[in-house]
Amino acid sequence: MAESGAPEASERQEDDLGLIASMLHEMKCDNVEAVQTVRLRQKPETNDNAYKPRPLKLVLKTEDQKIQILTSAKKPVSACRLNDERER
Repeated sequence: MAESGAPEASERQEDDLGLIASMLHEMKCDNVEAVQTVRLRQKPETNDNAYKPRPLKLVLKTEDQKIQILTSAKKPVSACRLNDERER
């Protein structure tokens, strides 16, 4: 997941929460609430795009929400699209 280029940590965290919200929406996990996001490791001193984005730790409200995300993530995208088309 791409990392925000905002100078302030609070702005970067808000950007991460926004990305997580859109990702959860795509996975049809709209009822999942992310309590906190934390980028692991220190931010590199250089601002070049040669480095990989830091890992993102996601803290959820409940254990059930974690299970819901993992279950949804294991579904193939084509299967999710087929189910959507059947519901229409």
